Amino acid sequence: MEYSCFRFMLLAVCLFPAVVECRIRHYKFN
Repeated sequence: MEYSCFRFMLLAVCLFPAVVECRIRHYKFN
């Protein structure tokens, strides 16, 4: 259970910056 939670947190940490960068680019172009 803890390992699954750890994997989910790690995945979120990896994806979060990409989502933020995508939003920043979206707002800059618009």
